[in-house]
Amino acid sequence: GETDDNNPSWPANVKNTVDRLRSDLGIGDVPLVVGELLQPRYQAHNTLVNQLPNMISNAAVASSQGFGSLPASVDMFGNLHFDLAGQREFGRRFAAEMIELLGE
Repeated sequence: GETDDNNPSWPANVKNTVDRLRSDLGIGDVPLVVGELLQPRYQAHNTLVNQLPNMISNAAVASSQGFGSLPASVDMFGNLHFDLAGQREFGRRFAAEMIELLGE
């Protein structure tokens, strides 16, 4: 997420977490869909996000391309979060990636 934005070890940390969760819970190779952060602000970090399907089996990325941000007047963090239309589209994109991973 945003707290370790651009940390080069982030993909390996995510992989470790996913591997341990899958192992600890005995859930096998369950699908994993991760989402990009707001563009273009987090484009450098999204480069790291997009490495995950090459590192983690049965994983995909939901793109945030084209999403708008909440206006600063309603986002106390200053235009860091998706607007409502983006949130809804993100849900559709997550679903599409999951359906593809499930082979349905």
